[in-house]
Amino acid sequence: MQELKKYIETSFVNNSNIMYIVFAVLLHFITVNTNYISDTAGCEYIKFFEKNIFIKHVIGFIVMLVFVVLNIDVNTHSKYVILFITVMSYSIFVLSSRTHFPHGLIIYGLLGIAYMLNIYKTKINREAHKTNKKILRDKIITENRIEGVLDYIDYDNGHTIDNKNISTITTAQHYIVAIAIVALLIFSVSYIIQKYLKHRGKPDFSVLKLIFGGHTC
Repeated sequence: MQELKKYIETSFVNNSNIMYIVFAVLLHFITVNTNYISDTAGCEYIKFFEKNIFIKHVIGFIVMLVFVVLNIDVNTHSKYVILFITVMSYSIFVLSSRTHFPHGLIIYGLLGIAYMLNIYKTKINREAHKTNKKILRDKIITENRIEGVLDYIDYDNGHTIDNKNISTITTAQHYIVAIAIVALLIFSVSYIIQKYLKHRGKPDFSVLKLIFGGHTC
């Protein structure tokens, strides 16, 4: 648990960890909303899952955990950190599903843009790394001469020589994700309040059931 506390205090808001959550949420959203093969299961399985929303959430959480593990370095993150990221990712997914459809598209559109920027940034890093290795292989450059000359990232030594472009993209990602989270909170809270005002007083209605229960479409 100390590792989790240290992670939250020092590392949680860095770009890589934010992208772990964005990737998992996007992949889970795509998986859930393109699930048109459930009818191929047996009738008993279909009826069982239709009547057990708790089991659906358990399976959904496990699927989210798989997506997180696929995208994270399990050798450098403890099980508590992985579990924490999974909880955050699944919470975002659940809240985003409690919004009106156009609002949900806005949220996932923003997250999608942030992740596309991450892909683009990774491509820049890889190309810069290859070029940097070629320069260092072809020329013998002292530490004093390297400074201010190369506009690349040297992954082997872990030094950022000039990360102006990378920093700009990372800042843009942070702003986009922050806007998406604020929009998520506003849209989901307004949706829940709207449903509460419409259905309050009904014996089978509760806010918890609205958030975690199933829906009749």
